[in-house]
Amino acid sequence: MSGSPPIRVCEWSSVDVSDIARSKRIAIQEAAETWGQAVGLDEMPFHFTGAEGNILCTRQYVGVIEVDDISIEILPKLDADSLKQDRPDDRSARRVMDNLLWLLSSSGFLELTEADRASMQRDEVRYLDLYAYLFSKNLLLQLESGLPHAYVAHEEDLHAVRGAINFSDQITRNWNRLDQISCNWDEFTSDTSLNRVLKCAAYQLRRRVGNLAARDLLDECLVYFEDTALLDPSSALRTAHSILWNRANDRFRQCFDLALMLLASEGFQMAHADLNTFVFLLDMNQVFESFVGAVLSATFHVPVKEQGNIGYLLTWPRNSVKQLPDFQWEVGDCHWIGDAKYKQLDAGGRQYWGSESDVVRSGSVYLGPADIRQLTVYAELQRRNTGHDIPPRLAVLYPVVGEGRTAITTRTAWNGSTLVIVPVRVDREGPLAWCTELQATSAVDLISGPRIQM
Repeated sequence: MSGSPPIRVCEWSSVDVSDIARSKRIAIQEAAETWGQAVGLDEMPFHFTGAEGNILCTRQYVGVIEVDDISIEILPKLDADSLKQDRPDDRSARRVMDNLLWLLSSSGFLELTEADRASMQRDEVRYLDLYAYLFSKNLLLQLESGLPHAYVAHEEDLHAVRGAINFSDQITRNWNRLDQISCNWDEFTSDTSLNRVLKCAAYQLRRRVGNLAARDLLDECLVYFEDTALLDPSSALRTAHSILWNRANDRFRQCFDLALMLLASEGFQMAHADLNTFVFLLDMNQVFESFVGAVLSATFHVPVKEQGNIGYLLTWPRNSVKQLPDFQWEVGDCHWIGDAKYKQLDAGGRQYWGSESDVVRSGSVYLGPADIRQLTVYAELQRRNTGHDIPPRLAVLYPVVGEGRTAITTRTAWNGSTLVIVPVRVDREGPLAWCTELQATSAVDLISGPRIQM
C-alpha cells in the first residue's frame, strides 16, 4: 500500500491530475490497459485526456490503482455529496465506503455479515481492505475445517530405496553408480499447488492492507501455511493452471478465484519491472445488478432468474445474438422482466420524460429510446415463447441517494406492457431498512398496479 494519502476521485468524473508526473500517468494508463485485457474488458476502465494528458476521466469502475507512491482511489457516487463533487473530501469518502460496504454485503456480491462490517468500520476502510477481509474470512473458515493435502509424486536419486525403484533410469543413467538409486514415491503433503497460490495471495495482501481486522485474519491464515512454499505472484499464476479440482479441495474454489484476482493485479509488475504497480477495480454495473437481484428476491419472496437467455434476435441460419434480461421473475400469474440501470435517472429532481411530449429523451439523466426498445423486445420474445396474450410487465430499477425521489412511476409501452420505474436506495444502512421500504412501496404497488407519479 502506498504510504502517501490517496488521490480520490468519483466515478464518471473528469479531474485535473497535473500533480501526477507524466511518466507515472503513462504507467497508470498502461496498468489499467493490462488489467482490462486480463479481465476481458471491451473498454478502458478510465483514461487520460487533454492536451498534456493530465485530465483523468473515470467510468463506472471503482477501486484503487497504485504505481509506486501514487495511489488513486475511484469512489462510487453512493451519497448525496458525491453527486455534487468530482473529488470527495475525507468525510464524504468515509460515508461512501460505508455505503459500499453495506451494498456489497446486502447483495451477496461480497459475503460479509453485520458483524464483519462492524469490525471493519473500527478503522478507515479502503478498497483493498474489503477484498482482504472477504478473502481471509472465507479462507480461514475453510482452513479451520482442515488444510487441504494431496499426494505429490516425487522422483529423485537416493542412497536408500524409497517407494519404488525406477529401473529404466537405474540401468541407464545410474548403471555404474552403486551409491545412487533412482526412486519414485508419493508423499502426502500440504505443499500443493493450491496451497501455494492461496499462501501467495494471503502474503501479498498482508503486505498491503492497513485495516487491523483484515490484517489479523490474514495472520491467522498464514499460520496454516507454514509448511507451504512461498511463490512470487507470477509463479503462482503459472502454478494456478496446473491445479486439479476434486471433492477434497473444491470447497476452496471461491477463495482460489479471489486469489487469482489479486495475483493478476500483482502481475502487472511483470510489465513494469522498475515500478511497483497494483490495480483492483469493481464494475459498479455488476455490483448494482447483484444488489437489485437481492432486493427483488427479498421483496417478492420468489426466485429471481438473472441473465437468463430469453431468445435470439436472429434465428436464421442459426440462432444468434442472445437476449439476456437482467432479471426475470413471476408473482402469481404476473410475469416480470427487470433491467438494472446504474445511472441517476432523477438527477436534479427532473422528470424521466420530457414535459412537452411522450418521447423519451436520451442522455444520462433520462431513459433513452434504446432502453425502452430493449425491454419491449424482451417482452415480445417472452410472450412468443409462452404464447400468452398479455405481455409481461417491465421494470427499470435505478439507484437513488440523498433526497432523490422514492415514488414509483409507470407508463404503458407500445406493445401493451406496463413499464414501471422503481428507485432503489443505495445509501441506507441496514438490510431491514431497504426491505421494509420496498415491501411498503415496490411490492404492494407493483403487484396491485402502480399509480402514475411524475
